[in-house]
Amino acid sequence: MIRHRLVLAAAILLVLPSTAAGQATNPAPPAVTAAAASAVTTTGATITGTVDPNGAATTYAIQYGTTTAYGLTTAARNAGSGTAPVTISVPLAGLTPNTTYDYRLTATNAAGTRNSANRSFRTKAALPPVATIGGAAPVTARAATVTGAVNPRGRPTTYRFEYGKDTKLNLRTAVVNAGAGTAAVPVAATLTVLPSTKYSYRLVATNAAGTVRSAKRTFNTPAECAVLNPSKLSIARASTAGGVIDVLAPITSRASGRPTIDYHAAGTHTRFTVAIDSAAGRVRFRRSVTSAQARLGTGILTIEYGGDGDTRAQTVRLRAATGKARLDLARPQIVNGRIQAAGTISSRARGSVRLQLSYQHGCQNRVLELRGTIADGRWRIDEPLSPQTLAEMVSRVGAVHSYTLFTGYLPARMRGEMRAFQVLGNP
Repeated sequence: MIRHRLVLAAAILLVLPSTAAGQATNPAPPAVTAAAASAVTTTGATITGTVDPNGAATTYAIQYGTTTAYGLTTAARNAGSGTAPVTISVPLAGLTPNTTYDYRLTATNAAGTRNSANRSFRTKAALPPVATIGGAAPVTARAATVTGAVNPRGRPTTYRFEYGKDTKLNLRTAVVNAGAGTAAVPVAATLTVLPSTKYSYRLVATNAAGTVRSAKRTFNTPAECAVLNPSKLSIARASTAGGVIDVLAPITSRASGRPTIDYHAAGTHTRFTVAIDSAAGRVRFRRSVTSAQARLGTGILTIEYGGDGDTRAQTVRLRAATGKARLDLARPQIVNGRIQAAGTISSRARGSVRLQLSYQHGCQNRVLELRGTIADGRWRIDEPLSPQTLAEMVSRVGAVHSYTLFTGYLPARMRGEMRAFQVLGNP
């Protein structure tokens, strides 16, 4: 009988389930607390709090919405199965600016679900963009580039410029996208304007939070300038023999009028004017000189062309003599911001060869001169151009022309010579 009871007790023990090590026999629902929302922005916030799994596998989530009915829930996250509170942090995104949200922390394990007390926060109001007006440059008679900066403040933003004559702002540029960043971005637009006119302008930026207008600024357009072509005046021959000065000076066929000629030798100036042969594109003359000038056989020749409504004024001054300089060169070039020219000349020549760059900037004619030393019948110029000169050439009116000159060499009775080339064409 006793043996039968022992066998029965053993059988009952085999049937009863065992309890896993470390697991609560009767787990309790998790304990939860929700802290105040942090890192609140216009469209997001971070919810923190604690979850105590109370020894059973537990998950948690944040329920949130614009009422205490919530309606939105984050994805479930694992809080483990420990017996101590676990700190949690859950980001919320895609929220509406300037809106109050209710939220609570909810956690679930095998024993049930527990919710924290309700809490709330308000997202920050969306900020309108920032529009800062800049300067106007360059400004020409027919166009002006205005500048500024736009900070979208994190929302898709567009901008335009408003402008008009005097104090009016009745004209608008096209609307342009400025992005949705959080830093200021430079913006610009080119305005079509009229010569000799005062203009006002401002920058306007718009996003979902509103439209802002910058302060106003003004600029004045210059008078419109006539485009003057280079005269291309050069001296191919200026010889003196037999009491006569013989000159051949090429010039553009656009030129017209009567240049003034001055021949200075033996202390005397011989002055006269000659007509331009526009059909042939030259100034050509032979003129008798005084007996004292004839005996000297050399002098300084000046040709002064006053320009006309189509061509630039130009003055050329070289030595007239019988000996040839034989100045020769290829077309000068601007390469990587440097002006480069090289050529040959008579081995008897001394001194330097001058290179003049002529171009029109705005209403002004600019002339830049560089020199190359003569050595053994050769010369070279390879000089950097200043950033200002390069910028002016980019915004030039018309072509950039070059004039290469040898002024002459008195000891050898060698005459001056000159060659003209176009370096850059019309922009």
